[in-house]
Amino acid sequence: MLLGVITSIIIGFYAQNNLNKQQYAIVYATEFTAREEPKQSSSASFVIHEGTKVEVLEEFNDWVRIALENGSKAWVTIDTIKKL
Repeated sequence: MLLGVITSIIIGFYAQNNLNKQQYAIVYATEFTAREEPKQSSSASFVIHEGTKVEVLEEFNDWVRIALENGSKAWVTIDTIKKL
């Protein structure tokens, strides 16, 4: 029984830690083309529109790597989003 309680506590802390790591943002640019790499000259991945909720994965200089709910990932400039 003690082993079960300890395992439950460890799983709870792990789940809490994962939830705290996730960071979300809202797109504030009217329409923006997300890129495959963090530079303007890279090829376009997809177009995102104002109000889209995205998950922030990482930051590099003035770029942010985002993930959409459908699993698509790309880079956008940091001024196109506002973190929640």
